[in-house]
Amino acid sequence: MRRTPNLLAGLTALSALAALIWLQSSRGSRAAKPPPPVAAHPPTTAPPSPGAERTKTALERATARYDTDGDGRLSADEWTARHAALVQQAADNLFLLHYDLDHSARVDPAEVNTFLDWYRAGSLRADVNGDALVNALDLQAMMEAYQRQPR
Repeated sequence: MRRTPNLLAGLTALSALAALIWLQSSRGSRAAKPPPPVAAHPPTTAPPSPGAERTKTALERATARYDTDGDGRLSADEWTARHAALVQQAADNLFLLHYDLDHSARVDPAEVNTFLDWYRAGSLRADVNGDALVNALDLQAMMEAYQRQPR
């Protein structure tokens, strides 16, 4: 197994070596100054990319929205709530993708009737919960997703 050297340890060793050389060269001379330590991360001068700025802005918005205690950070509970919201949003998008046949951003009663036709025929298009079975659980999942739609 090949190991990659630890950059920080290498820089620390380099700083120690520079200090040792300075000590040896300045014996007896109090006027000599030690060399500056080697920076672990040199400062960057390039501006951030537009993609990085968009990501930063999106992260700040999400933090502000789910930071319920106002401390500027997401706690474990706040992170869990954010994750649950994202999972629900993905499920709602998948529901629309499969059952919003006219692409109106809403499943309407005619599309529910189409779903019921698939359900009665035993078609896997009616497998709302994705368990590879068409049963009453799919009717329940359809009803819940339909009612969860924005009015």
